[in-house]
Amino acid sequence: MRKIHGKRGKTQPKTVYSFTCQAVDDNTILVERVKSRKPRGAALLLLEGLDINITNEVSDTIDLCKYYTLLGGVQSCRDINAHMIPNRVIRLMRNDGFHKRSTDTTMKWGNVPLEIRGAAFPFQKDGISKSIVNFQGRVLIGDEMGLGKTIQAIGIVSYYRANWPCLILCPSFLKLNWRKEFLQWTTLCAEDICVVKNGKQVIPKTVQIVIMSYGLVSNMISQLKHLNFKAIIADEAHYLKNRKAARTKNTIGLLHSAKTSILLTGTPMCNRPEECFTLISALRPVYVGKWKEFVLRYCDAKQSLFGFDVSGRSNTRELSYLLRKTCMMRRLKRDVLKDLPSKLRSQIVVQLTATEMKAMKPLQDRVEVINKAIFRLSPGSEECRAMVFERQGIICKLFHLNDTAKGKVVSEILMEQLGQVGKIVVFCFHMCMMNTLEEKMKEKRVSYMRIDGSTPTEKRQIYVDNFQDKDVDCQVALLSIGAANSGLTLTAAHTMLFASLHWVPSEICQAEDRCHRIGQENKVDIRYVIAKGTIDDKMFAKINRKLSVTNSILNADTDDGVGFSGEVVEFERPCREVEEKQSQSSNDPTVSPVDTLTTLDPLGLF
Repeated sequence: MRKIHGKRGKTQPKTVYSFTCQAVDDNTILVERVKSRKPRGAALLLLEGLDINITNEVSDTIDLCKYYTLLGGVQSCRDINAHMIPNRVIRLMRNDGFHKRSTDTTMKWGNVPLEIRGAAFPFQKDGISKSIVNFQGRVLIGDEMGLGKTIQAIGIVSYYRANWPCLILCPSFLKLNWRKEFLQWTTLCAEDICVVKNGKQVIPKTVQIVIMSYGLVSNMISQLKHLNFKAIIADEAHYLKNRKAARTKNTIGLLHSAKTSILLTGTPMCNRPEECFTLISALRPVYVGKWKEFVLRYCDAKQSLFGFDVSGRSNTRELSYLLRKTCMMRRLKRDVLKDLPSKLRSQIVVQLTATEMKAMKPLQDRVEVINKAIFRLSPGSEECRAMVFERQGIICKLFHLNDTAKGKVVSEILMEQLGQVGKIVVFCFHMCMMNTLEEKMKEKRVSYMRIDGSTPTEKRQIYVDNFQDKDVDCQVALLSIGAANSGLTLTAAHTMLFASLHWVPSEICQAEDRCHRIGQENKVDIRYVIAKGTIDDKMFAKINRKLSVTNSILNADTDDGVGFSGEVVEFERPCREVEEKQSQSSNDPTVSPVDTLTTLDPLGLF
């Protein structure tokens, strides 16, 4: 803020009018007031001269021609503090970049395998065409889960067959699936494909396709650089969101050197805009700038009590434009699969007993004490940091104890649901929940299959095939959210039960779409078990807020409904007298146990 001298020579602040500009599309720029104060003086004259109405309105739109005039006026007006559009984005709006240098302006379908041309849906063929014509094979396919990104990627990389051998990077449990897909959609034989099993394996120079997990990239980086792959597919590319991780740095280096780089993920942004940086920089680094420039522009980055905070969001419409213009192609199921039945979400609210809540109550009380103490401590002090660290640990314990406490009631719900629906998919977070449900199913002689982190890769597909087979008696798929929320097709079921929640909304979306995908013939009924008065309440609200942010950027102006929320159903437990004891044993009946988590939460952990 500039300062001027008053009558007695004292320095007085001079009011500066502030506004920001962000690109919306190739010829539309949004001008918004940063503060609620209306413009005056030179600022008002400049804006009125360009017919920009942000005097009475919060925002207005202008075209690129008016923007250049505005830019010149801002540079000569001392009373305006304007946040203008970066030059690299202006170049995109003018198509002065890789779009201008494009040589592939027509699609040569003869280069795409006949198997794909005959089987792909129209929107998948359109995806292959746009990835080649618009993005020259350097593309982020961000289609919603269940829309067949794999077949599109194989079609694109086959178009650039001259750049082979091709490297496929994916989570370890998807390696065999990729091998199966290449054998199905191309004319390759088994000898042409190498699946890397460990970091000591030597990759033959004669193979056409090399498939390996992200975990092996750092161990084999020297060999990978020597082979100099010019075509790379990175599946589940959100695994690269941490820019400081060794696998991210090594993988991005390989993607930069490749001519054809294809990233696949149904969740390009899991939690916040900052996670988009590595994906854009892997494909079009010149348009994203340096990390600090990116977070200042799009993440409302600022210095907080505990360091540089990049968890926010700003200029989200420009970030959405930047993604779609430089590298991302994203379609939603409701837009391209009109016949696919919709999702039906609901919440099954349960009340835990006093005995089940007993272990959590002291931890909730401790969180309340910490929240109050933080206000009295010096910001950024060692004591304050220690308390924040302690609180994070307590929250993790509460999350685990909550699943332990919910186990019995969730097993009751599962048994009740089995009597009403056919096959059912159950997702859990903690092993304790999975073990409790497994014991209950064994007791009741319910046929099931289980996939968690310890399940061998080669057995996963066998379990899935059995579940999908109508002639095989397998009623329940008991799955881990962390280990089985991607790479599986479970359309034989149309009922899903989430026994646990997850802090990251994209993980839940991925899990939901194991059933809600191509091949599903029924509406998918998704039910979340929420324990009233526990950490579940706050987690559910938190992931809904996160989902709203990610949808506003990834899905542009589309409305994705109400997030994970839906109809609320109270589950009546058989032992009502036990619940009465819970209310009688409470020290303060006017305060819900969850209030200890919401009281004075200055850092916004909840």
